[in-house]
Amino acid sequence: MSKRPPNESEGGGLLKRVMTPARSDGPSRPSTPSQVWKHAAKKLQPVLKAMVAFASNREFDKRPSQYRLQVAEKQHGAVTLTPLFVGISAAFTDDPNVAVVAIALHDSVYLNDFTVHNVSFPSPHDNTDPIADFVITSLRTYEQKSLCKYIGGGVPVDLERVSPSLCSRLWSELDLVPLALWPDQEGSQTDMENFTFWKDRGVDEQADSMARKSITAFGPSFSPLLQVGYRGIVQIDAGFRAHMHRLEDYQKTCQAVTWDAMLHYAAKLKEKKTKIAFFSSTPQGGGVALMRHALTIHNILQGVADPELRISEEEKASVDGWITEHAERYWLCKNGPLRPSSEGGADIIIIDDPQMPSLIPLIKLITPDRPVLYRSHIQIRSDLCDTPGTPQQDIWDHLWSKIEQADMFISHPVPDFIPKNVPAEKVAYLPATTDWLDGLNKPLADWDTQYYMHLYNQRAHGIRMTELGFPDRQYFVQIARFDPSKGIPVVLKAYVEFRALLAKKVGASSAKNAPQLLIVGNGSIDDPDGTLVHDQTMSYIEAHCPHLVSSISVQRLEPNDQLLNALMSNAHTVLQLSIREGFEVKVSEALKKGRPVIVSRVGGIQLQVQHEHNGFLVQPGDWKDAAGCLLRLWTDHELYDRMSEVAARTPGICETTPGVKSYSGYVHLPPGLLSDISGENQDYPINTFFWFFESRKDPQNAPLAIWLNGGPGGSSLMGGLQENGPCFIGADSNSTYLNPWSWNNEVNMLYLDQPAQVGFSYDVLTNISVDLAQEGELKKMIPTDFADAVPEQNNTFYVGTVGSQLLGKTANTTVHAAHALWHFAQTWFAEFPAYKPNDDRVSLWTESYGGHYGPGFFKFFQQQNEKINNGTIDEEGTHYIHLDTLGIINGLLDNLIQFPSYNQMAYNNTYGIQHISKEQYEKTAYEYDRPGGCREKLAACQKLAEAEDPDWRGNVPSVIKCFDDIHNEDCASLDDLEPTLAWGWYDIAHPRADPTPEPYMHGYLAQDWVLSALGVPVNFTTSSPAVGDAFDSTGDMNRAGSMEAVAYLLDSGVKVHLMYGDRDYACNWLGGEAVSVLIEHEGSEGFKSAGYTPILTSEGEGGFVRQYGNYSFSRVFQAGHEVPWYQPEVSYEMFMRATFNRDIATGLLPVSDDLATVGLSSTFHVKNKVPEVPEPKCYVRSPGTCTPEQYATVIDGTAIVKDFFVVGNVKDEMRGDGKQQVLMTPERVDEL
Repeated sequence: MSKRPPNESEGGGLLKRVMTPARSDGPSRPSTPSQVWKHAAKKLQPVLKAMVAFASNREFDKRPSQYRLQVAEKQHGAVTLTPLFVGISAAFTDDPNVAVVAIALHDSVYLNDFTVHNVSFPSPHDNTDPIADFVITSLRTYEQKSLCKYIGGGVPVDLERVSPSLCSRLWSELDLVPLALWPDQEGSQTDMENFTFWKDRGVDEQADSMARKSITAFGPSFSPLLQVGYRGIVQIDAGFRAHMHRLEDYQKTCQAVTWDAMLHYAAKLKEKKTKIAFFSSTPQGGGVALMRHALTIHNILQGVADPELRISEEEKASVDGWITEHAERYWLCKNGPLRPSSEGGADIIIIDDPQMPSLIPLIKLITPDRPVLYRSHIQIRSDLCDTPGTPQQDIWDHLWSKIEQADMFISHPVPDFIPKNVPAEKVAYLPATTDWLDGLNKPLADWDTQYYMHLYNQRAHGIRMTELGFPDRQYFVQIARFDPSKGIPVVLKAYVEFRALLAKKVGASSAKNAPQLLIVGNGSIDDPDGTLVHDQTMSYIEAHCPHLVSSISVQRLEPNDQLLNALMSNAHTVLQLSIREGFEVKVSEALKKGRPVIVSRVGGIQLQVQHEHNGFLVQPGDWKDAAGCLLRLWTDHELYDRMSEVAARTPGICETTPGVKSYSGYVHLPPGLLSDISGENQDYPINTFFWFFESRKDPQNAPLAIWLNGGPGGSSLMGGLQENGPCFIGADSNSTYLNPWSWNNEVNMLYLDQPAQVGFSYDVLTNISVDLAQEGELKKMIPTDFADAVPEQNNTFYVGTVGSQLLGKTANTTVHAAHALWHFAQTWFAEFPAYKPNDDRVSLWTESYGGHYGPGFFKFFQQQNEKINNGTIDEEGTHYIHLDTLGIINGLLDNLIQFPSYNQMAYNNTYGIQHISKEQYEKTAYEYDRPGGCREKLAACQKLAEAEDPDWRGNVPSVIKCFDDIHNEDCASLDDLEPTLAWGWYDIAHPRADPTPEPYMHGYLAQDWVLSALGVPVNFTTSSPAVGDAFDSTGDMNRAGSMEAVAYLLDSGVKVHLMYGDRDYACNWLGGEAVSVLIEHEGSEGFKSAGYTPILTSEGEGGFVRQYGNYSFSRVFQAGHEVPWYQPEVSYEMFMRATFNRDIATGLLPVSDDLATVGLSSTFHVKNKVPEVPEPKCYVRSPGTCTPEQYATVIDGTAIVKDFFVVGNVKDEMRGDGKQQVLMTPERVDEL
């Protein structure tokens, strides 16, 4: 329905009035509520003397039926409510603070009753709406006293302006469809300055006129009439008269970022005066089609038609001819939507579903450059479309010959819905959406619910159908079209089985009051199959379940959203057992109403349900499983209550702190965007995934910090879900709990998966298979063609959709990645203004390979800032990014300096863990330091790279060969250390099969409901082999430059803080310390002179820090590679102190240029106690957590797996009686 725009004072004039047809020859309108009031009072005062006959107020006086009231009181819902239409009008007295308001009630033939009241306004006028308050109160009191139900009503357009909340409140509070009407209905009066039409009528007659006029907008079933005008153009909202809501009412139904983005893009489209035409085969949009041939196309593509059914060439030509005829007759005539935009046509055209693609070649013939978007909302059987000889391939080839000319292919976020010949770069995902304020979704008052439930039974009685026993008897419901794809036979079989199971469980006599089954759907005009499927349903009931006829109610209803709303809201459980489905947003609508659901694992349905949390997912056609789920929900009241509570909960993922918002999504960079710097060859799209968490405290004034994990190729969600994000994942890999030390407590946090092909980021969508058993690690991610069939998955073999896996389709150097991230940031701040807080400081915290990323990225950003300042970059909208803090956790900055520390850490560390012998230590040291050894060769390669590839392009063959040679030959002895280690690579005190940090995120990010909530079209890649190999191919890891970048940043005023956990081996603190004192910047001498002092927190000493001014190096006790997981409080305090300019040691001192810590120059003498070694816990989605023996059972299929954990072994755990015994229960796993 229409959305009323805000008054200028409320909405800042962002949107012009669009709901009431503008009168171009009328006077200008007042722009503020006060001006409106004075304007209206002035114009109408001369005629008020004739109307103030009712100045003493006139109450409703029709006496209600006492008999009906008595019946209604005794039997809830037993009395039919009288449908009434409402008319409202108002005028002003000589006192500008008093209005005369009239309400007339009409039963579609006669005036039923009316009232007139003087309504006073406060002086001066405020934001209250006394007219709306009076009308709502009067009507609510009357309907319950007189047993009536309001259907619709009329309001003069000028009254709607004076009482801005009246229409939306009539709809939301009284379920009354309000129509804003001109006094003469079609508006023949155009000169409002000389308007005299009302002078001949009293205010009560005006109200009665509004009521009578509103009646004409409703059909026999009391639904607003569709308005289809010339050229088949749909006039929405009853010809633009129905004013259900103001625009700002919708602001409460979505996240702030969605609202801001909508206004942002709407303003852009308005500024450009963009016209968009949406072509559909039905006036409601979407749906199927009036033409039988077009419906057959629809059903064949879904795979629900007879397998032998095909569309003949004549039938194809018939559909094409029908579309072309309409185009030539209506849409290509003067000012038609298909004419060029310069001749009055649309600027952008959207073609909806498979009925109308014939328009696309015609549009491109007329205007080749005009954007055409094709939208597919059905579950296309892409596997059959790709199979030669099938009806699906035949019809798809016919359609694709037209659709391929479109500029975009829009689909539900299910990659399997897209035939493989659709180019990935044309694909866009758009989930089904719903209107939370429309008749199907808005909250209904009990009074209105009573009316609709009684209405259902009235109609059931009229067709001799079983009536509902509600509220005395509960019911299950499936609400869907009567269509072959909706699985209605499955629903009936499941219900029959449920009744049998229930009788067996509680006894036949106790099962008599079991819930009824309700199967309903609108009798849509665009559904030729509806009658046939309805008849088949009734025949099935008669043949297969005659004993349950009194418990099953089936109706093909007339269009009535509120009726379906009432039926869904009051159901015990909602079913959607489709065998084919696009998205079916009714599932989300049911969940929002707090109804647990039982749904099929098909299409987009499964993306909306959290299995066994807010509903159950069953395989398509599995009526036995569905029956079992019904039995559980009906008999297990605790389960039902818990699922209902979860279902009704406001959708949230990870950050569930009340009032704190989080957003996820993508920034798309098209091919060639990075060509603004010479030498870049970006011939692929970049789709960068982000997850943004508002600060829990004052987000509008909190600074922004970006978090990046390293790799190269590591997803930043490791940081978000394992280290410092708002939540941690539960042991079931399907739930979360809040992190009290989350870094978004006082800072807005942005987690990015970069570069392309990392985490949820991608270039082009590609189907792959992964065989973990082949090498025991995620190294074999192979693009795979699933045209014939999708392979069966198990605990070591997976299939999915990710990026291309091509090394040339992602960044291969730190500079390339920095360039892409800078463009991401530019787009981010330009397109998402809500994400840019008032505090414009931006910090970057990163880890591991972040020792390259952090300095390289911030150096690039700072250089771009300098170009913006000096005018070298002067494009409009370019953002200067205020760099504040660079934080590096256990970072690899320069291998030349850090290589020796690996040997030392293995032989002599502060935990007293000596893994290699003295001979091994000395041999490795010699290989590194000897003449012509690793150090000398690495230094030479770094110098060569600086001379021949100073811009770090990674495309100079001599540099690449030099780094490749030292990796394979001169420095190989250092790499030989890793496989000999018995302890963890990331924690020297833990076993090699390290169970920490807990790997639950891998299973969590594989849950369908999580993927749906995040809005991602790809599977998760924790660490991208393609990105890792790409960086290896250029020698990026061994290049110098990060230390120089840190020096440049420090001298540019950026704060830099290095944090190292002292149990990490991969990027250990000994190497980090060596790097820290060799960074030559303006404060180098002061830093070297500073001593180590303890880091103090509420828990005591967390480590040592050396700090001078804005630069610090810290050793954190008892922490491995991911310091925030090991030491959450210490890392949090250090992050906060760095961000808010306090000293790292205590957080008590403000940072100044000469701030210097005092203490010893070394902390190596401070030794640590070796912690208790944790037992390995084999998590099948993270093979590194498994011992070789454990993983062998996963490979051979004998492992018993629960929540991704190996909890036992079938082969080894058989008792003497042949029954299985489980040696490790899930509870025992939690204990470990």
